[in-house]
Amino acid sequence: MSGNHETIIPAGNPVKKFPSGLQEFYLDVSEYRKPPICHQRLTEKNLKQLLRKIHKRKRLGAVLSCPDRDENYFEIEVNPSWIAFQYVANIGMKDEEFYSSFHPDYLDSDEESDTSTIYGSFMQLRYTMQDPKLAAKCVEYFARTGELYPGAAWLAERKGG
Repeated sequence: MSGNHETIIPAGNPVKKFPSGLQEFYLDVSEYRKPPICHQRLTEKNLKQLLRKIHKRKRLGAVLSCPDRDENYFEIEVNPSWIAFQYVANIGMKDEEFYSSFHPDYLDSDEESDTSTIYGSFMQLRYTMQDPKLAAKCVEYFARTGELYPGAAWLAERKGG
């Protein structure tokens, strides 16, 4: 991405005990051959269902978004072959930022996955990860805190620079 600055945020210490409670988010989920769940308030029940599907690598696309839908959002793509996340902050603004999962072996590659997302497009392998346990922790931590899980490494891309 021309004009953008890309950095790796290394994994820090894993969080032993997550806070209780949830941030105020809406959840949208699209699954293969199932009707989509649209703009449903995030609850402990639907979070638990989402985490279980991530652990099992069920093919899905999901988004956690703020109630007004114009702010930041956390996008989740799960496929039997890979998992990918992207947290988008300040969308459309001068200080727009993207934080993505990434696969270190593909950072300098534009290679795409052999399998498509739930929406039919192919994922660049540089933005994927393989560990469903870590992926579930990333989603749960974000759902509870609104922040990126510090126990995972993230690829940060910022406009400008």
